[in-house]
Amino acid sequence: YKAGAVIPVLIKFRAPVTVTGSPHLALNSGGTAGYTSGSGTNTLTFTYTVASGQNSSHLDYTSTVALSLNGGTINDASSNPAILTLPVPGAAGSLGANKSIVIDTVAPTVVSYSVLFGSSSFNMALSTRNRLPWQITGIQVVFSEPVNATAAGVSGLSATGVSASGTSTVTWTFSPISILPSTLTKILGTTAYAVTDLAGNPLDRKSTRLNSSHLGI
Repeated sequence: YKAGAVIPVLIKFRAPVTVTGSPHLALNSGGTAGYTSGSGTNTLTFTYTVASGQNSSHLDYTSTVALSLNGGTINDASSNPAILTLPVPGAAGSLGANKSIVIDTVAPTVVSYSVLFGSSSFNMALSTRNRLPWQITGIQVVFSEPVNATAAGVSGLSATGVSASGTSTVTWTFSPISILPSTLTKILGTTAYAVTDLAGNPLDRKSTRLNSSHLGI
């Protein structure tokens, strides 16, 4: 889930409880889930809206005392305060044990990229030529994390295909060309064809332009 996602978290008690005020649940992503519904039943719903900068590889609450009244009350039918101690994070009954949720609000970046050449060979020892006659047939880009990409995810080139989408190393292929138009070639971080990570965060726009100094030309 990325920033803006709304995630319901359910807390079940042994008996019906009545809620007043706004109890909340502290989460290991740095966020908080606030009480929204369920008073009069044994299952309370807390709602977590993911904010920018919050991240967790496996969402859970912070500790056994992460559920706090926040000025409100949670009482049983006899007006006795409910016991708010939660299962140990990751243990049976915990959020982390029951659900595998990843919070990711970090935009992917380009780590490195290189050009791919065709299969033509040239014997340098028998010629005075100083430029190889190879044709560029693709670009391979290493990202900071796995990304989803399509052939249309690169501008400045008419890519004919893309491979390894869903991984951190993606290859775009195109009809052979002699020179890569590096001043125009960009990996898209916007539009419907934007490269995104698995949570849907678009590529960091600061790292989208390809240039010859990075391409090893």
